[in-house]
Amino acid sequence: MDLLIVDTETMFGEALGIFLDAQDDMDVVGTATGLTQALTMASDLRPDIVTTGYPLPDGDGVDLIRQLRSQAGTRTIMVSAFEQEAVVIAAIDAGCSGFVSKNLSLEDVATAVRAVMRGETVIPRAVLGRVLEYSLKGTGWQGTNLTPTELEILKLFPEGLPDHAIAERLGLSERSVRNQVQSILPKLESHSKLQALATAIRRGIVILLIP
Repeated sequence: MDLLIVDTETMFGEALGIFLDAQDDMDVVGTATGLTQALTMASDLRPDIVTTGYPLPDGDGVDLIRQLRSQAGTRTIMVSAFEQEAVVIAAIDAGCSGFVSKNLSLEDVATAVRAVMRGETVIPRAVLGRVLEYSLKGTGWQGTNLTPTELEILKLFPEGLPDHAIAERLGLSERSVRNQVQSILPKLESHSKLQALATAIRRGIVILLIP
């Protein structure tokens, strides 16, 4: 898989790039330190995954994620020391597929990249717990046009399961789950499972208890 690394901290970005490029299943095609540079490189290189920090000299990672959302086939992961609930929620709403703290190891970042490429969502449990608590302070909107099956699938999103695992859990075919997911996302005005989960929580559709 091709990756583009974006981080304003040059030393961290280079270290992450070297580590990921050394993995047998990853190829780092470029590194960038700013939003404009990253957008140009992403347009030219068409990476499968873009990892981005939060602060950038000409914007931030949330802006980058939002602008990359229209680039088909490219998924984004925020790798940041900024773990404030508002930042994580903004990244999720922008369409990122995962959030990884810079406090974790580079191996953890590699694991997250592989998970996102499998269609899973990635967010540390500790961060997820704070985000859910923060989200529950939202509007509490109760209305939804999700079908019972779609709701059951949505309730499994926090586990970060790929479609085939959801299918096994619910006794459905993988194609059925894939179709249901594609139905859930527009109903919740979302572009990823993680964003759909955050939207559902804010609207009071799903309430999760995190140990």
